Amino acid sequence: MARTGRLHAQVFVLDDDIDPADDTDPLWALATRIHPTDRAEAWNGLIHPLMNCYHDSERAAMTGPVVLHDGLQPAPGQGRMPHSSFAGAYPAAVRQRVLDHWDED
Repeated sequence: MARTGRLHAQVFVLDDDIDPADDTDPLWALATRIHPTDRAEAWNGLIHPLMNCYHDSERAAMTGPVVLHDGLQPAPGQGRMPHSSFAGAYPAAVRQRVLDHWDED
């Protein structure tokens, strides 16, 4: 019997401020925007049998858990999440103090 559809283990949905071609952008988004348990949907679906993260029985059946991780910002008008970075997470005065002392030994 032929199987159709795409084979995925995990899908990450991110906003357009994340450049998927720049390795650091998706990694940053995974670390700062995606809660470990909230905003994720899981279901059983088609998987690739060469993915070793699955059990032998799942690989043989080509079905197993698939997870979609929602890393999108809130809807327009509902406020954006603060950017989790030096520039976005710290007040200007703190940033300036750090920069003023950056090159000191």
